[in-house]
Amino acid sequence: MLLAVPQARVGPSISTPRAVWSEWALTHSLHKRAVPQKSSRRKVGVRPKSVAFRPNTNELWVALFRGRPTLQVFDVDSGVRLASMNVKNEGAVEMVFTADGETLYASQLERGVVLDIDADARRVRRTMSVQGEWPKILTLSPDEAKLYASNWRSHDVTELDLESGKVS
Repeated sequence: MLLAVPQARVGPSISTPRAVWSEWALTHSLHKRAVPQKSSRRKVGVRPKSVAFRPNTNELWVALFRGRPTLQVFDVDSGVRLASMNVKNEGAVEMVFTADGETLYASQLERGVVLDIDADARRVRRTMSVQGEWPKILTLSPDEAKLYASNWRSHDVTELDLESGKVS
């Protein structure tokens, strides 16, 4: 299903013009929320667009908007890069993890797709077309059966059925 949305300003996302990220020593509460204890800067690559903590791990995932790699994974305690992923020589924009941290969804603005990524294997399972232009912000339904993508250029929101990988 495509939902028409009137032209409007979209709120800010986590982004920086410089290729750096904040390293946080983490203390996990009973609710597994990360609490920053210190910060520093690390080089990551060209145009980091967004960052996401992988639930139940010490991994920080970074989406790079242009060029290669598309995604990088860091250990937040040591700052060590654990992995880099390249997907069709295109960058990633925004990301959302499932609650268990097993799956990452990442939007690729210029390709008009959302990537379904196995976070453990660090590989793309499938690529899902949003049938809209420039998918950006992603969110999961509370039951994680649907994924919603805001499409900047086509001014709509796509609802993807995650079982089939198709627009609902």
